[in-house]
Amino acid sequence: MDLPPELIAAIVSDVGSTADLRACTLAARRFRFPCQQRLLGTLWLGDKGGGRKGYLEAAARFERWPHLAPLVRTLDLAVGRVPYRWAGVDGAEEAIAGLFARLACVTALTVFGDNDDWRNVTPILADALARWLAGRPPGAFRHVSFVFLWDIPRAVVHAVFRALAPHAQVNFEMATLDGAPSRELAPYMHTMPPFGLHVQAGPRVERTLAEPEFRPYVQGLRTLLVPVKHGPAVLDSMRLCEAAAGNLEHLQLLREAGGLDPDYADLVLPPCLPALTHLTLDVASLAAELRTGTRLAALLTGVVLPLLRPAVTPRLAAVTLRSPLASDRARELSLLVDSPGFLVHVLREEAAQACLRLIDDALASPGRRTARLALVFTMHPAGQSLARAAAHRQLILPELARSLQGVAREGRLDVVVDV
Repeated sequence: MDLPPELIAAIVSDVGSTADLRACTLAARRFRFPCQQRLLGTLWLGDKGGGRKGYLEAAARFERWPHLAPLVRTLDLAVGRVPYRWAGVDGAEEAIAGLFARLACVTALTVFGDNDDWRNVTPILADALARWLAGRPPGAFRHVSFVFLWDIPRAVVHAVFRALAPHAQVNFEMATLDGAPSRELAPYMHTMPPFGLHVQAGPRVERTLAEPEFRPYVQGLRTLLVPVKHGPAVLDSMRLCEAAAGNLEHLQLLREAGGLDPDYADLVLPPCLPALTHLTLDVASLAAELRTGTRLAALLTGVVLPLLRPAVTPRLAAVTLRSPLASDRARELSLLVDSPGFLVHVLREEAAQACLRLIDDALASPGRRTARLALVFTMHPAGQSLARAAAHRQLILPELARSLQGVAREGRLDVVVDV
């Protein structure tokens, strides 16, 4: 009996373990290809164990069964200093080059540097990866991340940007770029597709990307997530915002927990972000930020409120303040996550009300009265009931409305508890 493809896909998607998927592959021919798609859809390569496939092992597998390589869509690479065992291995360079050449259908790439510098990556691997990236066609990548990797060559970053698909995502997390400008690349003469950029703990990444060398790619930047832990980092972020001023639509500011009191005294903000429609501020704990008051007030007065001026963001339609929220029991396990009851207690304090009034006054100013303010709380742990989320919202909403009277009175205040 022939089963419809939708039913086969549903059956395979419900298979749990890798061992069961392998057994299903051998059980019937009609299940072989869907199971292979799941088994090989994500490939994690590295020579340190931990469930990773060795590079040479993967190269040998795909040389023997080349028809399996196009099934790999997500590629995770552990680079760092790991493959010293390649020294003296005959044919290693050709094998690694052949491995990457066969991975022609990868759409998501993550490169883990093991807190190491690019120049310490085994040359065979570094060269093969760089050549593979340079050969990827436009539209190839939907997601690219560099994690714990320092001094990434600019030529590699150029290659990534040139291979992005529309609405792709690029992440730099604990990563830096090489300081030396690229001089040998041909100019980028195409229209850059829209993409998003996340930079977390990536010193000087934004400053580098704001340089003229990367301006052709920055013209496609639509969404940007950057940390706002201290003034110098925010200054770099604002430089990138100004470089992308004509097309940046969503700016997401990440206020991480801890750190010294920020200093935004010398911060220079972009004079105008004409395309920006959405500004988001993410905090690790809204209650902690409101209770101390000084750090959040400095961030609001130094960064957020100036960006709310109609002359700076004339098209701004939405401002979002986002924070985690936990049940009282879950909060016992993590004091860094607010519970609804604790948050309500803090919202009644004068320091919290003063901070929220700053936002309310800014959004009540002439020319800003169409922008909506949303406070979004993400429940931890996930999967809680909608009824509980609704109860939490009913508890929090009146306290927020007291401090945000202007936007609440005009019906522009949204409070969301996301389960």
